[in-house]
Amino acid sequence: MATIKDIAKEAGVSVTSVSRVLNNRGYLSEALKNNVYSAMARLDYRPNEMARALQKQKTSLIGVIVPDVSHPFFAQWTKAVEQRLSEAGYKLILCNSHYEAEKEQDYVDMLRGSRVDGLLFASHTNVVYDASTLDQPVVSFERVLGDRVPTVSSDHWQGGELAAAHLVERGCRHVLMTGGHPKTAVAGEIRYEAAKRYFDRHGVTYRHIYGDTHILKLDHVKDDVADALRDGTFDGVFAGSDLLASMVLQTAFEQSIRVPEALKIVGYDGTASTAYAPFPLTTVLQPVEELAETCVALLIAQIEGKEPDTRTEPLPVTLRQGMTT
Repeated sequence: MATIKDIAKEAGVSVTSVSRVLNNRGYLSEALKNNVYSAMARLDYRPNEMARALQKQKTSLIGVIVPDVSHPFFAQWTKAVEQRLSEAGYKLILCNSHYEAEKEQDYVDMLRGSRVDGLLFASHTNVVYDASTLDQPVVSFERVLGDRVPTVSSDHWQGGELAAAHLVERGCRHVLMTGGHPKTAVAGEIRYEAAKRYFDRHGVTYRHIYGDTHILKLDHVKDDVADALRDGTFDGVFAGSDLLASMVLQTAFEQSIRVPEALKIVGYDGTASTAYAPFPLTTVLQPVEELAETCVALLIAQIEGKEPDTRTEPLPVTLRQGMTT
């Protein structure tokens, strides 16, 4: 079992500093406290009950881990989360994992060792973290992270069916799908399975071009989509995000393919910018504000001592008509 000396060595500070942090004595910078608590977490050190109580004092800080805040959907969700937390008297510590499992784990360790009141986890790496081992209250967005961790997501099965049905209603018989990745175990992946089953029932042929595990890396996807569109087989596209749909739209324009006359495109997410673009996308609209509100409400309930509510139903989505179908 680790000792205070081990913690001091791991954190690169004196034993006295560790003792002051554990007993909350004297001036303690946030950097020092975070450093010591992170070292404790890495060594799986369990302080005495007094220190544990001090560590769990309310700080009104919430850690939020996102894969990439520059992605339009996560930017909009994070903004909505921050607003809801602020209304409830909490501040946000934002951690950007860039889809890297190691960086995500580092942030988990840091937040586990710090004194945040809770954690909102939007994990999108190839490694599924078991958040049920964390001491702090946790809510997961878009991925199951343990039996006792509440998970919030949109109804992506409904979303996939809405997109597929709309394309079929518009007369599409050969559909190109793009987005997602088999190794990324997030709730949103089922949108593609739902669309495929709908196409199968209606005799529609399809091809699926998967994306990168890093969903902002579009270069190789763009090349594959360009090749697929060039032969003129496809009359419809279901893109797994508005970002991908915009890329498909640009590719179609570059090849002088008329949208929506010759090619119909449906996106996904319904980010605000797509509604006001010069060529608004038809897209499946996720209820971002409601998703954020639900995440925050479930987390605060745990912070206030209630049992985690793991019965959350996926939130319904809608289809917003644009100019691409």
